[in-house]
Amino acid sequence: MKALLRFWRRGDGASAVEFALVLPAFIAVTLGMMYLCMMVYASVALHYAVEDTARCAATSTSTTCSNVQTYGASHYLGPGVSSQTYTLTSVACGKRVVGSANFTLFNGLTNRSVALSAQSCFPA
Repeated sequence: MKALLRFWRRGDGASAVEFALVLPAFIAVTLGMMYLCMMVYASVALHYAVEDTARCAATSTSTTCSNVQTYGASHYLGPGVSSQTYTLTSVACGKRVVGSANFTLFNGLTNRSVALSAQSCFPA
């Protein structure tokens, strides 16, 4: 009985136990922050691709901008997203391009699909 009480009161491995308890939470938060930064970068890259596609559609007379989907996807330089779509419409402000994509966000425990979208209007 005394040996068990003596073992219970010892603090030799307390820091190792605390480290073992804190490490999974720290890794989950770190991975979540990294994926969040990648998602913000993907959103900014999508905005750039949409702006560039709208500018090309409004100003270019060549056939390089005829297929908006291909042009927008080729100018997206961000991290991997799934199902990019770009649509072109003519509105009062000029040529409007709306782009959307799905980003898979890993928050440390689960995967979640986050829909990203951007739109830009460039005067013709």
